[in-house]
Amino acid sequence: MLNESLTHHFTVWKQCCLPLLSALAKQSTNASREIRHTALIDLQRLLLGQQHIFKDDSVDHSEVVFNRILFPLIDDLLKPQVFVRDPRGIPETRLRASTLLCKLFMQ
Repeated sequence: MLNESLTHHFTVWKQCCLPLLSALAKQSTNASREIRHTALIDLQRLLLGQQHIFKDDSVDHSEVVFNRILFPLIDDLLKPQVFVRDPRGIPETRLRASTLLCKLFMQ
């Protein structure tokens, strides 16, 4: 019964929370600096406020978040075609995303 509950919890988390996090990560590479920063701030709030959607007592979602959200986001921000969208603003976005990655790793 407990194993069934954990499986259900993870399925709900994957269907509800993961798409939201993925959308915010995708918008964190948007050409518009304002949209990019807002998405990254919201992503940071959700991930660093992890007691609400990122973790519960029995399931740790950190591996999924790192592999499906943060590492692809960093990878996208390092692509030249993303850099040319806003050459003056992307370095700051890269720095913010790297800071988020480090903070989340330290938690």
